Amino acid sequence: MKKQKIKYQLSLIMGLSLLACSAQLPPDNLESAIIGLVTAFKEKNQSAVSSFVSKEQGVIVLFRFGIFDQYQKTSTIDFETPVPDYFPYYDFSTDLNLSFESLPTYDCSALEWTKIGMFCDTTKTSHLLSETAKNLNTYMDGNISEKEIKSFENLEKNSHRIVVCDSTEGKFIFYLTRISKRWYLTIIDRVTSDCSS
Repeated sequence: MKKQKIKYQLSLIMGLSLLACSAQLPPDNLESAIIGLVTAFKEKNQSAVSSFVSKEQGVIVLFRFGIFDQYQKTSTIDFETPVPDYFPYYDFSTDLNLSFESLPTYDCSALEWTKIGMFCDTTKTSHLLSETAKNLNTYMDGNISEKEIKSFENLEKNSHRIVVCDSTEGKFIFYLTRISKRWYLTIIDRVTSDCSS
């Protein structure tokens, strides 16, 4: 009887441990993380997207206001209140076939991408965030400290940029960063295909 009780307690502990481990955490595999986040964003699944946001890091959203690129840090992604609030998150379609290759570019004169699909280039580092901060300092008296710009450069150095684009103007451009053995959403790029300036 005592052995049976111990077995029951052990199986209960193991079951609870497995349940705790299966709580929504970003995957440690880059491809799984990309597909998981793209699926959650496409479905506008608030809780699933939130599981990809580090509580310590948050998400930095790049956007254009007037002629200058800007950024805003947020602790969560809210589909009802996008950043910036006048610019809703695009719907997009994708077959979830991820290609690890050079990223497509957006042609403002033709209003189209050089290629369609879901892409991640692990061989290049994008400096869009740190360059945006430097430009704000140079042209708009941004008062962004060197320390913050350095932190942006470190974030960029440890991130991969992903572009999801379709033939109907749908797009989702973001960066995943490995933090504590998990991939987290750290930057959303809303300027690359903005031809307003």
